[in-house]
Amino acid sequence: MLETGLIVVPARGGSKRLPGKNLRRLGDKTLLEWTAHWIDQSSLGLPVLLTTDDAAIAAEGRRLGWNVPFERPADLAKDDTTTVSTVLHALDWQKSHHGADPDFIVLLQVTSPLRGSACLQQGVSLLKSTPDADAVVGVTRLAHGLRAIYQKADHGFLGPISNVKSHGVQDAFVPNGAFYAIRTEILRTEETFFPKRTVPLVMTDDCSVDIDTPYDWRVAEALLCSAEEGYYD
Repeated sequence: MLETGLIVVPARGGSKRLPGKNLRRLGDKTLLEWTAHWIDQSSLGLPVLLTTDDAAIAAEGRRLGWNVPFERPADLAKDDTTTVSTVLHALDWQKSHHGADPDFIVLLQVTSPLRGSACLQQGVSLLKSTPDADAVVGVTRLAHGLRAIYQKADHGFLGPISNVKSHGVQDAFVPNGAFYAIRTEILRTEETFFPKRTVPLVMTDDCSVDIDTPYDWRVAEALLCSAEEGYYD
């Protein structure tokens, strides 16, 4: 039974394509504030641990009421640093100071500011109510079925990306980066947020926006401006 959980929020200071994006204001909130807002709205009651290498981000995390117990080492704040290694480092600290691992981890990346609170509630509930599942991952449907996806072959012409049979768009999903929940034991042994027994949490395109480029930022701004009043409150 999954009784104890921990929300881990990774937020690195360096960003080449969008410098300072984690503290940049989108609408009336920074990206960190949006994540804090959805956590509060979800009423999950789970502790939040922020892992960062940046003093300003750490200070903002503390202001939001999150636990920021360490400064992330420089070797875990590089462009090629994996999220898994960052979270495992945070877990090691948590275990050394609290004596045990939490039963499960919820990973929330601040680059998904429009995720809403429902995915947090549904994702955690899905993991708890599915004993055979090791993880739940937020996904969005591909706009086209697998047979409509092509790649440039060796001879320079387009060819089908694979021979996978597809019965429609509902069969094809991609992770959206907005929600991950995993049993801690599985994360430690398999070192992936996408183990074999992963259940999809299907989310809308709006909630799946992941900000990595200036274009992504403009999309998020447009969605906020066009949303019905109160939709993102």
